[in-house]
Amino acid sequence: MKQINFFTPKPDITIYLDVPAEEALKRKFKGKKPKGGLESPAFQRRVRRVYLRMAEEEGFLTFNASKSVDELHREILKAVLKLLGRNS
Repeated sequence: MKQINFFTPKPDITIYLDVPAEEALKRKFKGKKPKGGLESPAFQRRVRRVYLRMAEEEGFLTFNASKSVDELHREILKAVLKLLGRNS
């Protein structure tokens, strides 16, 4: 990712919605079975680890996307408003 985006301006805020690999696959395939390869839980866990490491190194706002949409929305809104200096 860093190599692809080295020339782009750095964003003020980057939000990363984290979800365990198994849950992500369950959501994507909605009961259907993944084929393996890039769709395997093992591969998705490795990808998740890379993104979590990048999120930590780059200072992304990371949120647990296993929560309900409403709860996740409230958490993100609160964090963004805090960054903007508009605590609520």
